Amino acid sequence: YPGSGNVNLFVQRVLPNEPADIAIVLLGTNNTVYGTTPSDYRANLQFIVSTLLYAGTGRVILLTPPPMPENGYIDFFRQGTPQTTALLVAYRDQVLDICNMVQHVDCIDIYDIMAANESLYFYDGMLHPNDAGHAFIHQQIMTRVVPEPSSFVLLTSGLFGLYFLDRRRNNVRTNDH
Repeated sequence: YPGSGNVNLFVQRVLPNEPADIAIVLLGTNNTVYGTTPSDYRANLQFIVSTLLYAGTGRVILLTPPPMPENGYIDFFRQGTPQTTALLVAYRDQVLDICNMVQHVDCIDIYDIMAANESLYFYDGMLHPNDAGHAFIHQQIMTRVVPEPSSFVLLTSGLFGLYFLDRRRNNVRTNDH
């Protein structure tokens, strides 16, 4: 995590498996422990995004980092301190800015909703999301990755309609000759 730790992990673990249709990236909470500056965070994230896209990834989805619960008991992680919160908000802003500037990059902002519902989405006194928090993050990702059933039904119906219309036109032309 210090410095370019995220980049090193990315190069070692993710890059050999490229290209992917979709890559989902969530970084940030652990970076606050080591005091990664927002500009270093942005540089690392831009490197990861540009490398993924250059390697042929069709789409990158960036998630803003979740908040750190205020009632955390692990002093090492400085949970809930103004410094930590300020860093996470700055990281979130960097993610949103990159999403607005780069094509084929979508953004899911989970910070505000999770911050407003800490007792629902985090284990009491812990850094990581609980089952409900993970389910919330999963739901947010799935709404971006999988089309809504109604949209899928409409698309499928439209394609079938075009197919049968084309067949009907071809049958009319065949019967006319």
